[in-house]
Amino acid sequence: MNTLTDLRGQIDGIDDQLAALFEQRLAVVQLISREKAAVGGCVRDKGREQEILGRVCDGCGAFAPYTRAFFRHILSLSRKMQRNHRAG
Repeated sequence: MNTLTDLRGQIDGIDDQLAALFEQRLAVVQLISREKAAVGGCVRDKGREQEILGRVCDGCGAFAPYTRAFFRHILSLSRKMQRNHRAG
């Protein structure tokens, strides 16, 4: 039987993994930002964003709305980082 403490420990471990993966993603976003700037590309690529959302939400079942919201926020932060990178 899982106790609240055990479950929270699982959440902590998952959060640590998510944070590390998010940092990896942002490092790649920086590289993408440089490439886009070099070729005059736009920060936002709606087609690519839809592709990502479709791929990550496929098979999520009841969790799909939450997964979609989570990734929309990730994409928004990625765009913000790209804009900051270009400005600065």
